[in-house]
Amino acid sequence: MGQVEPRSKLRPCHCRKRCRTLYAHDLATGALRWVWTDQRHGTDIGDRPNSTATVYGSRIFLTRACNALVAAVDRTTGRAISQRQIHTELYGDTEYRLSVADETGALYVGSHDGGGRVRALEQSTGAERWSARVPGAVYRLALTDRVLVVASANGVTGLDRATGRRLWSRAMTPTDGGLATGGGLAFVADDSPEIPVLEVASGRLLRRIPVGVSTCGYALARGRLFAVGTSTSGERSILALGR
Repeated sequence: MGQVEPRSKLRPCHCRKRCRTLYAHDLATGALRWVWTDQRHGTDIGDRPNSTATVYGSRIFLTRACNALVAAVDRTTGRAISQRQIHTELYGDTEYRLSVADETGALYVGSHDGGGRVRALEQSTGAERWSARVPGAVYRLALTDRVLVVASANGVTGLDRATGRRLWSRAMTPTDGGLATGGGLAFVADDSPEIPVLEVASGRLLRRIPVGVSTCGYALARGRLFAVGTSTSGERSILALGR
C-alpha cells in the first residue's frame, strides 16, 4: 500500500523516481494537508503526466496510465484504502487517465487496452463488476440515471450502468475535448464546427448545434451548456448555449 508521510518529511517527488505522489492542499489557504506516496507500483515513464484523481464522497480514486493502477485514498487523511493493478493487453502503455464514480459503489474506468474498454470496479476493493469493449480509445465518460455514456475514438456508446451491456452505439469521430449529459441529452465534441446532440436513451442524433468553431471543455449548469471554442486561427472563447 501507499504511505502517508508526516509533514516534516514532505518533499516533491520527481517522476523518474520509482514512486508517485498525491498532494492535498487546503482550498482556502493553500496549506498542505497531507501527502500520499505510492512506492509499490512505480514505473519510469519520464516526465509524461500519468494519473488523474476522481473525488467522490470521502474517497479519492487515482487512475494511473503508466501501470494500469487504480487506488483509493481517504479524502481527509490520505490513508490508502485499496490498490489494484488491472491486467491489460497493453501493459506499460495503457491509458487509465479518467474515471467516474457513483452512489452504487462503482468506479467506472476507461482505457484503450484491446482497442478500447470500460471497467466497472468496486470502490472499496477494486474488484471488477463488469468489463465492456467500446470502439476505440476512451476519451470521456458521463453518468446518467441508467446509462454510462462513453465517447471514444471511433464512436459514442451507451452502456447499462449495472451490467455493462451495450444499449446503443453510434459511429462518429469524437475528439478528446468534451462530453456532457443532462436532461436526457448527450453533447459530444467532434472535429466539426458543430455540437452533436444525442438522445441518451437511444443514441439517436437529435440535432447538431452550429457554433462555427471547434469546441472542448463542456459543462452543464443552470440549463446552459458552456464550452471552450477554438477558431481556425487559434483564438479561444467561452460559449454559453441554451439547451
